[in-house]
Amino acid sequence: MEMYDLTYTERLNQMTEFGTVRYYKELFDDFIGDVQHDDPITGDNLVEAFKLSVAEWREYYAKQVQELDRISTKLND
Repeated sequence: MEMYDLTYTERLNQMTEFGTVRYYKELFDDFIGDVQHDDPITGDNLVEAFKLSVAEWREYYAKQVQELDRISTKLND
């Protein structure tokens, strides 16, 4: 199978090792490639989406910590 027949994710996985700086750099390249000087809303949406993602993950982990605290108290009973 030729490289151009693969999906973006398949190509990325073949080219780089998950979790490396290069892997994330190539993911960011894909996002940055969407930014266009004649369509500034796209860049604005990219920034807002990132902020929302961080906020949602923070909320998720805060709830996870609360649950770990709850079950930790049961271990001490």
